[in-house]
Amino acid sequence: LERLPKAAICDTAMIGVFHKPYVKKYVEIFADRYRRLVIVKGNEGTPEIFGKCRIWICEKGSVKEEIVDPADFGVTYRKNFARIDHERLITETLNPSEALQHLARVNAAVWLYAAHKAKSIHEGLEQIS
Repeated sequence: LERLPKAAICDTAMIGVFHKPYVKKYVEIFADRYRRLVIVKGNEGTPEIFGKCRIWICEKGSVKEEIVDPADFGVTYRKNFARIDHERLITETLNPSEALQHLARVNAAVWLYAAHKAKSIHEGLEQIS
């Protein structure tokens, strides 16, 4: 859904970008459609954040770049590319580690910040906790 323009007639959008040069193109295409557009250079071009990344906030004709580092919020999650079997996938999905749960809370706080429901990611995290 994050790729659908004007989904649910929202005035705020968050989209992911894989390559930094596309940020300018996305701003040109989408910024005038929303009051606030947030572009995240997240995991594999999605707006999901697993590690240190950049976000761009487009609002009132200006673009502000920010760095988001989950470690700044106490996240100790580390990516793991090891293959896992179906059974382990189910087990980890049903019983996520505390680090993965905290990372999910940080991502939710980024959404709150993007939607102007929190003045900062830190404030968004406080709202969730």
